[in-house]
Amino acid sequence: MGEEFRPDYYQLLEVSPFASQEEIESAYRRLVKEYHPDVLRAFKTAFLFRQLQEAYEVLRDPERRRRYDEWLRAKGLYPEKAFWANVLLSQRALRPLPEPQAWYVLFTIHAEKDHAIPPKPLNLCLVIDTSTSMKGPKLESALKASELVLRNLKEEDALALVTFNDRATVILPLARRHDPRKASSLLRKVKAEGGTEMSYGISSGLAELLKAGNLWESINYMLLLTDGETYGDEEECVRLAREAGAKGISIAAVGLGTDWNEELMEAIAQASGGVSLYIPHHKELPKTFQERVGALMGAVSAFKGKLELGEGINLKGLFRLDPQVSRVAMEGGTFFLGPFSGSIRLLAELVIPPLPAGHHPALRWEFGDLKGELAARGEVYLTIAEGVEGERIPKEILAAAGQVAIFKLREKAWKEIRGGERGKASQRLLFLAKQLEKAGEKDLALLAKEEAKFLPATGDLSAEGRKRLYYGTRLLALKPPEEG
Repeated sequence: MGEEFRPDYYQLLEVSPFASQEEIESAYRRLVKEYHPDVLRAFKTAFLFRQLQEAYEVLRDPERRRRYDEWLRAKGLYPEKAFWANVLLSQRALRPLPEPQAWYVLFTIHAEKDHAIPPKPLNLCLVIDTSTSMKGPKLESALKASELVLRNLKEEDALALVTFNDRATVILPLARRHDPRKASSLLRKVKAEGGTEMSYGISSGLAELLKAGNLWESINYMLLLTDGETYGDEEECVRLAREAGAKGISIAAVGLGTDWNEELMEAIAQASGGVSLYIPHHKELPKTFQERVGALMGAVSAFKGKLELGEGINLKGLFRLDPQVSRVAMEGGTFFLGPFSGSIRLLAELVIPPLPAGHHPALRWEFGDLKGELAARGEVYLTIAEGVEGERIPKEILAAAGQVAIFKLREKAWKEIRGGERGKASQRLLFLAKQLEKAGEKDLALLAKEEAKFLPATGDLSAEGRKRLYYGTRLLALKPPEEG
């Protein structure tokens, strides 16, 4: 009979499966100081300490670690070298309580460039608002930004350009190696006129990207720009974004100026596994386009995820923290993360039902690329033990939960404003201002106070204040709190 293992030894020591022996030793020494029964007297059991000891005894021994890694591989739980995820828990153990309790799981997903995995070409569609409000410098900057993108693409990359007002026009059909001079000539003929019906632009852009054929072989992306509100087709815009995400196409929804619907743009981005961006001034468009496309050209692949919850456990929310805080749209436990390289973090907010003492499977997770070349999966366990209290919460979890808390405060304020609850929304903004001050965001805090002051009389926020608060509270990168 083979040696029996548990699948969460790396998780218990808070290290990567690729950690060196020195990293494992260092993690063990740090954790044992916190969890030794002589140090943390609040524990009535040495349950967690024994778990740490078991993990360490296996991982410190090269031969036993090799057998453990083979055991993980046989279960499909050992990650690819180029793609893996670290898991951090808010608490390793909870007390058995008669009521539900909150529990957080922080995933850090790593997607590293690997010479064994060739880079994927980019299929990009620029969808540009050309309604009357874009006339003049705004349209000129948008077309200049589009031309810069065209000139900087690689030979294997493909580009399409669609304009929309109250109809959509394909200026450049999806193709590789557009003739720059011919493309420039076509762009110079684009004029701003008509109304704004964004669903036409999204639909035409999606049709162009689908011409690429096998989407799993490439990075597929739509960059959508508008400076105004679309009317009557909001639900169709979100439906199309959901369809795009299901096909592996992400949308960067970019709003220019202040006269557009930030909640709709966020819904479009969320439904497709993309991002929502706020550009205050048209002069920033070329730089923004270049940065976004540059990030795509460096992407390893487009990724998806899946979570399966243990019996009775509920997922209160799943939040993506990078490059900005946003809710992750899920369907049947699955979700689309879009293309990225480097690492991103996800915070799962769980509600744990009353459970007996013991070791409980809480969560199965899986992340991977759309083609199935890269995959990482694992299981998260929760210990319920009598007398468990006083355990430290990791700094990374505290910082992530702080980001999400500010994001949710802003969400509630927006909901109250929509519902006409002026007094509640004003008080919510004042509380948000306090939290922003604690986070060191003095300018945003001052803005929240100013908006709260006038909200009861006006019933709404100023156009600029609305955008700055909406996006400022999502882009916070809170530092982990100091020890103690």
